[in-house]
Amino acid sequence: MPDDPSISPSPSTPPDAAGAGNDRRLDTVPAFIQGSFERSVSTPLLDAGRFLAERVSTPGTTFAISVAGPFAEHETGLSSLCPLLEAGLVDWVVARGEDLYQDADRSFRRATAEPRISEVLADWLRQSRVRVLDQSFPGTTLVSTALFIERLILSPPFQKILSTAELNALLGKYLAERDRLLDISDVSALAAAHRRGVPVFADSPGGSDIGRLVSAAALTGNRLIVDLNKDLNQAAGIVFAARRSGQSAICCLGGGAPRDLLLQASKHLDDPLGLGPHPHGAIVEVASPGRLRMRHRLRGVADPHFPALREVELAPAIALPLLAALLLEQVPAREHAPLLPELDLLVEQIRDGHLRANLERQQQQIQERMRATGAQLQARVQEQQSRIQSRLGATQATIHAEVSRVQQQVQRLLQQVRPPGSDS
Repeated sequence: MPDDPSISPSPSTPPDAAGAGNDRRLDTVPAFIQGSFERSVSTPLLDAGRFLAERVSTPGTTFAISVAGPFAEHETGLSSLCPLLEAGLVDWVVARGEDLYQDADRSFRRATAEPRISEVLADWLRQSRVRVLDQSFPGTTLVSTALFIERLILSPPFQKILSTAELNALLGKYLAERDRLLDISDVSALAAAHRRGVPVFADSPGGSDIGRLVSAAALTGNRLIVDLNKDLNQAAGIVFAARRSGQSAICCLGGGAPRDLLLQASKHLDDPLGLGPHPHGAIVEVASPGRLRMRHRLRGVADPHFPALREVELAPAIALPLLAALLLEQVPAREHAPLLPELDLLVEQIRDGHLRANLERQQQQIQERMRATGAQLQARVQEQQSRIQSRLGATQATIHAEVSRVQQQVQRLLQQVRPPGSDS
């Protein structure tokens, strides 16, 4: 286990805590954590584990994990994800492309070190072509994960526009089949996710060997294009469906682009798509000491109706297997509808909602303009009526004055034409 200042025997735990004569045994995951870490680390870690276990156990909860290195530097890599995927506890994943690639390569090399598998590999090397699903490859290609992936992205199934989830699903499909041909049980995270229909999104393609292979192949006419717009829309579609059917729970191990996709997927639904707030109902952030960043970024992302955030200061590569063990111990395996086949439908749902929201917004704008125009017309009519009334009043006053003047003139004329003595 890598050095970490937070890892040391708990002061409250005697050295013989695991001994036969001590009542306290380290035969459960919580006991192991309490006996291995300072209380300042073990308490929030166990609380986060219970919090996630409650949420994941709740029917209708869609659970996502983001993992951001440096998992590639650790021998176990992303292997702790596989039991969670196989138990149906994780619905979708966001990871660094480099971690996914290194995990696939490491799991294959670890498995092929077994003598029985080495014999199959030696046989493959003697064959000119080996068939994997609908494609055939040189035997020398299959014994190297790097060469295998490089050849895969040039094959016909990959000649289209794909999100990173769709690209990783295709890679996982062929990696899983290669593992099956070799009877490998300790599979990579990509292979395990494919088997369960779990979408695995990745960060910027340029940040991994896979991304660089895709970019290099494009220079020679390869038609594979990784569309990050599809990533955000597909992720938003998952959150949208999760909030409609239940709630969304996320666990962010590390920060960077994987964490940001989980947060932006929720914000994307509200602005600019106009579908209203769809906050995550439960959030756990795990980061190295001093690197917690989630709390100030939760505006519009966390459900305001209950305290949704748990924070753990621990290196993500250390926390992942511990949280995985806590979940596996506390949450029974569950059957869940795989999200991978539903990605297109989920995007259609938010597209329809976005178009309806746009139409409603345009109708509202038209109604507001009509109301404003009506108010302006009414004001103008009232102004014209006021002007007319003012003019009528002025005209009437002028007429009255003129009539009065004429009457006075008539009176004077009458007095002038009266015969003498008529007054009597």
